[in-house]
Amino acid sequence: MWIVLFALRYKYTIGVITIIILLFGIMSSKRMSTDILPRVDTPEITLVWSYGGLNAADMASKITSFSEIATLNNVDDLLEVRSETFNGVALVKLKFQPYVDIDTAMSQATGVSQTILRRMPAGTTPPLIVRTSPSSVPIVQLVMSSDSMTNGQLFDYSRLTLRAQLQSIPGMRISLPYGGASRQVMVDLDPDALNAFSITASEVSAAVSRQNLTLPSGIIREGGRELPI
Repeated sequence: MWIVLFALRYKYTIGVITIIILLFGIMSSKRMSTDILPRVDTPEITLVWSYGGLNAADMASKITSFSEIATLNNVDDLLEVRSETFNGVALVKLKFQPYVDIDTAMSQATGVSQTILRRMPAGTTPPLIVRTSPSSVPIVQLVMSSDSMTNGQLFDYSRLTLRAQLQSIPGMRISLPYGGASRQVMVDLDPDALNAFSITASEVSAAVSRQNLTLPSGIIREGGRELPI
């Protein structure tokens, strides 16, 4: 009641105070920093399984489903498990309760993934385990083409040169380029020659792998220089 009596008795003072508060509010709103894409951190982990040459149906039945079941049974505080499967790649996305200790969750997911490798197809490699967040989704995508570069040269330029230039921008997080043609050596096998020598393609691949080694063998001294071999 006293506030009403005070306002009626000192109405000019109350008017001035109201105007001052309004001016300060307008000035503060103009100086207030805003973020178009505010950072949202939710406890999420993505398991990236890869197996080159395996089609999507086999990936789903032999890797994706098995990883989901093992994760649901052995990882605590799960809120949701989703998956996406492609040819040779499987993504298992784990969403946790808000109160979860994300470091403990990652340790559990890593341990489960290592344990189930023995029951997966031979040659399956451990998954890439990435902590994800809605704030890390891409907001800019660059599509590159060239009339003078080959596909391999364009891939090298985007991976080495352009990526290094953009990486220096504060707050920037850049992934490796997708698509293009990475440099590689293609070996075309002659089926008739394989049959003549009773050799399979896998044996040729194993022989190439055994020879594709990089081993230090010493140092050569030439004049005042030492050259590692």
